[in-house]
Amino acid sequence: MPNLSQKKRQRMLEFLEELKKTHSDDASIRAFNEIENHIREKKFGLVFEKHTDEVDEMLQNNIPVLREDPERRICKDKTLPWNYIIEGDNLQALYLLEKTHRGKVDCIYIDPPYNTGARDWKYNNDYVDGNDAYRHSKWLSMMESRLTLAKKLLSPNGAIICAIDENEMNTLGLLLHEMFSEYIINCVAVVHNPGGIQGGNFSFCHEYAYFIFPNKNGYIQKERRNLSGELTPFRDWGKENSKRQGSPNCFYPIIVDTTSDRVVRTGEVPSDDFHPTSANEQNGTELTVWPIDANGIERRWRFAYNTVGDILDELVPVKIRGIVNIQRNKQWYTRKTVWENPAFFANNSGSQLIANMIGNRFSFPKSLYLVLECLRACDRGKDALIVDFFAGSGTTLHAVNLLNAEDGGHRRCIMVTNNEVSLADAKKLTEQGFQKGDPEWEDLGIAKYVTWPRTVCSIEGRDINGKPLKGDYGVEIEIYEPDDEAQSISKATGKPLKKIIYRKVKRQQYPTLAKIKKSDGFICNVKYFKCEWTPRKPEDYLLSNALCMHIKEMIELQNGIEVDNIKNVLVMNKEDFRKYVMGNEAYKQIEIIWVNQNIIFNSEEMERLNEIGFKYIPKEFFGKELKETAE
Repeated sequence: MPNLSQKKRQRMLEFLEELKKTHSDDASIRAFNEIENHIREKKFGLVFEKHTDEVDEMLQNNIPVLREDPERRICKDKTLPWNYIIEGDNLQALYLLEKTHRGKVDCIYIDPPYNTGARDWKYNNDYVDGNDAYRHSKWLSMMESRLTLAKKLLSPNGAIICAIDENEMNTLGLLLHEMFSEYIINCVAVVHNPGGIQGGNFSFCHEYAYFIFPNKNGYIQKERRNLSGELTPFRDWGKENSKRQGSPNCFYPIIVDTTSDRVVRTGEVPSDDFHPTSANEQNGTELTVWPIDANGIERRWRFAYNTVGDILDELVPVKIRGIVNIQRNKQWYTRKTVWENPAFFANNSGSQLIANMIGNRFSFPKSLYLVLECLRACDRGKDALIVDFFAGSGTTLHAVNLLNAEDGGHRRCIMVTNNEVSLADAKKLTEQGFQKGDPEWEDLGIAKYVTWPRTVCSIEGRDINGKPLKGDYGVEIEIYEPDDEAQSISKATGKPLKKIIYRKVKRQQYPTLAKIKKSDGFICNVKYFKCEWTPRKPEDYLLSNALCMHIKEMIELQNGIEVDNIKNVLVMNKEDFRKYVMGNEAYKQIEIIWVNQNIIFNSEEMERLNEIGFKYIPKEFFGKELKETAE
């Protein structure tokens, strides 16, 4: 069947071509082209009004630059790479990150404003509420411009994770499928508030996380669970066919090292006429465990002797009523599309966790463990680079530090957040006569009042008042598990019933994290940069001179290092070269030099540079902008 709309558009285009023949003046041609473009616009997919943001207009006449805040700096170990918090509009920061990290980012995690209509986010420096007819198109315009740059940052094996709720879940999905058509896009439902948030008809207890990743099978890392809720008896029990005689190869000893409380190996299958004296036999620091139940009946393990070696690290010794038995903790699972985990609840592992560090300064933070698990799902190794350009409360860097502490990694994180104050604080400050830019106003902005203090407290292991943080990073939960030593007795006959008995116990959900005390903090280096602007076409000075003042921050950001002019040296002119390189024997400490390409060196100087090893300041930093001004 013919497409009627397409035929109609074709007739209109043909009529335009006829008009162009008789109306060839510039004004008519411009009008015809505009009409033609409108006719040819996309007719299926996500169609929305495009809006210009305030930062878009600033970018037309200004260049973003970075300036370090020396008062906000944490250095725990100079040999480790640096993490960065960037204060500024994220489009402004992404403009710079494209210069320093194009194709280099392993994972981007973002939690953008959900556009609930409750005046919870700003656009063009004004709050967007539910009465704004262009609320959704403003949100999509904002996301599209930022995701366009974010995509350029991804390494060939990189992924994006985007949290969202029901307000923009569908529109975001359409946008992602248009922008990332060559990627796999999966949406996961996350139960974050089991009590629910009352809506007009439903009580919402979950939100979503989009995973956008390369089209590869097995890309998403399997979930490692240490939940005791996943522990299952490794010994068959309660059935006639669970006895030793039915499967002799499943009757063998399992050896436990009592000093580490770990299963270390198995013994061989004994002869049929061998019968252990008890279920547990102690020999020095080793305990031999046999599949014998509380009634002394020889039963069997669930895996035969020749196959148990494949799952030996999943076996866990558990003492029940004085007898050590073996249970299985299956560790690796393919991740499901619904995540329901008490550790992901936003109140306990988000709001309360932050409140214990900096007080009630931030509403609706993500669970630390939810972000941690998202990063695990897309983990690309212990040296991965993670970016979050909607940083908010700073959960992402906290999760990266926790992940590094767990496995000894050196992952790096770059977080970007603006310094907007809340609607309530803005009103109060305005009444007091303050305005944006005043210290009193800026000190209550999210970057300085929430993101930075939370980062400091988590790394230093103390709260905002200097007191040590309490507890550890484990999560204890209550679950019901089978009690294979208990039996239900029939009241009528007094005989055991073939019925599973469960008991409620407290178990540690993250045993490895439980070993990390919050008061110990993290070994981590962080710098704080602020986005500023410099005019693209200054009238009373050279643009190159202005941009040179911000090269140091660009080099540090790109390489995760600190330019200290001892090990890492920046040479912008001949005076720098004489001072840091030719002046004394200290040059032997230099590991790398970045050199201004405009400096002319003699043969002796070049010999010294080649001896040490040097790099030219990358042209991609500001080469395009200088070319536009003919400098």
